[in-house]
Amino acid sequence: MIGLDVHRPIFAVALKAYVTVRNNGNRTWPALAVGDDALVQLSYRWFDATGQPLPTSQQPLSTRLPADLKPGEAITLPVAYRLPDTPGQYRFQVLLDQGQDAPFELSGSGAEPIPVTVY
Repeated sequence: MIGLDVHRPIFAVALKAYVTVRNNGNRTWPALAVGDDALVQLSYRWFDATGQPLPTSQQPLSTRLPADLKPGEAITLPVAYRLPDTPGQYRFQVLLDQGQDAPFELSGSGAEPIPVTVY
């Protein structure tokens, strides 16, 4: 099982986790677009120890693709994130979304939320 222990930095900063994503669809994911609604971006969601989504005090950070991702292509990139406000046991999940639509369906070994201990 994969898990992380994270110590809260002294100053409020954004942290990063490296994630590999693959486009298993049949359309190119755009890195640049006229409006944000067309961009494919990575974001994240925190869950408490019981699996309930954590209410956020701040808007989750999002990470844009550095280049278009064509069908079948994969890329590893840093996803910026913030820690929950209080120490404890959590689960962390990376999301892939486009505009205001619901997040893409994720599959593979990294699709499930991973356990994280925040000190």
